[in-house]
Amino acid sequence: MKTIISLIIIALFLVGCTPVEQQVVEKDINSFDKCVEAGYPVMESYPRKCSANGWTFVENIEEAVE
Repeated sequence: MKTIISLIIIALFLVGCTPVEQQVVEKDINSFDKCVEAGYPVMESYPRKCSANGWTFVENIEEAVE
């Protein structure tokens, strides 16, 4: 019984941990382009938006669409 409880605790701990590599990458995301490059989802809106780590980055549009 103790073994099962120990395994459950270890599994919960591992699920809650964020890999170090991902933490480093997330800190570098500070623009729409970097968000897209990191593989985060892009919203189909105008202008397009990319969300990462609770932040939303908006694509910079040079020319307006008429």
